[in-house]
Amino acid sequence: MKSDITSKADIKTFVDAFYAKMPSDDLVGTVFMEVMHVDFSKHLPKMYDFWEMLLLDGSNYKGAPMRPHLEINQKTPLTMAHFDRW
Repeated sequence: MKSDITSKADIKTFVDAFYAKMPSDDLVGTVFMEVMHVDFSKHLPKMYDFWEMLLLDGSNYKGAPMRPHLEINQKTPLTMAHFDRW
């Protein structure tokens, strides 16, 4: 049985598992690797803080989550298929 996310360590485990699949994904991997050239060493800590803010009322996330997605969409149109896969 899966357990609930109750700590930042749980978030890190989940986010790391999700993004480990990303580079080789035939749909969204292209966006991350070829369009945006994401540096995961910088991206993942932001994702930990973002999800901690949403799930555990954390306060470390500083940013505007829609801005990067709008920038991506200007370079390559994002479709519902992208968000379904995400």
